[in-house]
Amino acid sequence: MDSPKNITKPAEADKPYNGWSNYETFWTAHVIANDDNLYRLCGELYKEGYTSWGSLSNAMKIYGHKWQSHYTGANYISWKNPKVRGPELTKHLKELFSQPAK
Repeated sequence: MDSPKNITKPAEADKPYNGWSNYETFWTAHVIANDDNLYRLCGELYKEGYTSWGSLSNAMKIYGHKWQSHYTGANYISWKNPKVRGPELTKHLKELFSQPAK
């Protein structure tokens, strides 16, 4: 996983970033997909029915308002960040955790 020092936050945070609508959405998706513990926890919650970003982020608030894992400083996921695009992350969660139809 890229370390926070390898990913720089753009000066204008609400502009498209690395294929995502903005940096905050990119960073949240990146950390969920690449932090093993967070990935497993989000996958378990997804299978329990928390399949949208809104429901999953609300469930994660139970575990703490921020996920810091091995990151420090400003590089964390805030489950309340209004700049994170919910529909975009909901699609990402489906891609990560949905089982293919049999």
